[in-house]
Amino acid sequence: MGKAWHVQYKAGDEASSSPTVRILTQAPGPQPALNKPIVLTPDGKIPVPEVEKTFLQKYWWVLLGATLLIMTSGGGAE
Repeated sequence: MGKAWHVQYKAGDEASSSPTVRILTQAPGPQPALNKPIVLTPDGKIPVPEVEKTFLQKYWWVLLGATLLIMTSGGGAE
């Protein structure tokens, strides 16, 4: 069982011959709604998000390779 965290005494009616004990359970408090933590640079500033590259900026080397492969492949023998 847990530890007693609060005890309160109160003067009651003298007509009562036995003490009344009331046990209260500790309810968990409300939890805060947290967002993602803020990430800072070593200078203490918020980093600037990088701009996403376009399709051609990402895959130019694949298109160049495919173009060279098509241009250097031999034609059909006639």
